[in-house]
Amino acid sequence: MYEAQKIARAGRTDLSSTTRNQQTEQKHTVVVVDDQPVIRSAIKRILEKDASFQTVDFSNGNDAINYLKGSPASLIITDIYMNKGSGFDLILYVRGRSMANDIPIVVVSGEATRDDIVYTIDIGASDYILKPFEPNEFLTKIQSIFQRFRNPSEWEQKVRTAEWHFMQGKIDEAAFMFKELASQNSTSKSPRVLSGLAQCAVEKQCLDDGEKLLQSAIKINGLYFPAYTILADIYMKKNEREKAKSTLIKELSINGKQPHRRLLLAHLLASDEGVEKASEEIRKGLIDTPRDEELLLYAAELAAIRNDEEKSAHYYLRTRKSHPACTRALDGIANLYFRRGKPEKAHFIFKDILKANPKAKDVFIARAKLFEQEKKYDDALADVEIFLTEQEDHPDALKLKAKILGKRNDLEGSLQIYLQLEKAAPTNDLQTKIALTYLKLNKFQEAIQHYENAISLAPRNPNNFFNMGYAYEILKEYRKAIDCYQRTHELDPASSDAIAAIDRVKNLMKSAVPKSVPPKL
Repeated sequence: MYEAQKIARAGRTDLSSTTRNQQTEQKHTVVVVDDQPVIRSAIKRILEKDASFQTVDFSNGNDAINYLKGSPASLIITDIYMNKGSGFDLILYVRGRSMANDIPIVVVSGEATRDDIVYTIDIGASDYILKPFEPNEFLTKIQSIFQRFRNPSEWEQKVRTAEWHFMQGKIDEAAFMFKELASQNSTSKSPRVLSGLAQCAVEKQCLDDGEKLLQSAIKINGLYFPAYTILADIYMKKNEREKAKSTLIKELSINGKQPHRRLLLAHLLASDEGVEKASEEIRKGLIDTPRDEELLLYAAELAAIRNDEEKSAHYYLRTRKSHPACTRALDGIANLYFRRGKPEKAHFIFKDILKANPKAKDVFIARAKLFEQEKKYDDALADVEIFLTEQEDHPDALKLKAKILGKRNDLEGSLQIYLQLEKAAPTNDLQTKIALTYLKLNKFQEAIQHYENAISLAPRNPNNFFNMGYAYEILKEYRKAIDCYQRTHELDPASSDAIAAIDRVKNLMKSAVPKSVPPKL
């Protein structure tokens, strides 16, 4: 807190002597990312003393990445450790994308170790600044870093403009500029221009044209990795898996520090060539990006498939250590040991986590799910209630509570929670849960109403039609029941239940003697 206050005071220091005479016709957008509002405000005040800068700020890397997917930026200033998307994630995203990947990125951190700093530079950070900092020195350094980026050649500026048009969804404008650049002279047909033109073709679903452009780009420069990135994605769209794999391998041999591309290759290998080859790719990825959440989680899944229980648990715990808010790691531990008939091991791990950090309330939800799988409904409900004492409106916890109450045959209690959640977000999932609960309560008209709501949101779910047909059947509205069962059969031709139900209802129409049949849960 002292550091944040010090920087905040620094942000209010008079910098007018440095910047009073700076004028510019164009403002350059600087993206500021830090989880402390005070520090973001201080950095913004310092930067905006330079008339050429305008800032947008975010509290985490994920929000900044989402912004950058559709908006241009000229410079990024980011902290490293943030709960929802780290500075590492942000750097890897920018440097790994196929266009506008040359933006200067400055890391500003007060908690970084020497290894952290080395790693940020290694994956593409332009420079780093340690907190706390003096405002004049900070601004001077930022201006120096930015100066190397802000005065490109005319050709470079045109390419950037075309890329920014593309990223903002202005595909026709981008394609026009890329074509103009490519037609100027042979030297302008750079891999970067051809790749941009290829992406425009892909957006217009002209995959073969995009493929040809990228092959030309690779002939010019066989080490231009963005061309391989786009080409691999084209092969994936065309379901040409072998070509996609070989292109991904080449892409990663040039630029290996792309965890999610490595993950994509691993998934392809797991499906086509086996778990061992997929695991090897994940191991390579973790050498380059040892903290990546998705790589760590998939490493745990692959180890479980190999029946390496110890290694799987290791990767789940490593994920949780690197990402303390990762509930998927907790769920993975619970499922790992439950499937192997050793739930007590998961309980032991959860107990240790809570002992080390009593504030880790998400452990109670993970443990409640495990208790629910063990059919220990009272214990499960007790853990959910502990969680809800601090987050009483948490939707996922309330859904879990409703599910547990339903399994305890407290259908009315379960229904009331679902109805409460429906008021806030009437999703297809909730409509289906409410309808099924009404069905179990033999409230068939209410069930039909909510199945109709669910079908309006997700019209291709055969189970909803089947269950609604059952409700109509019980109410002796046989024609409507047959219509629902026929729709079920259309959506799921392999199901014999729908055909049997149609035959049964036709017989009922003849005999007018209803027979009870269970719903398809």
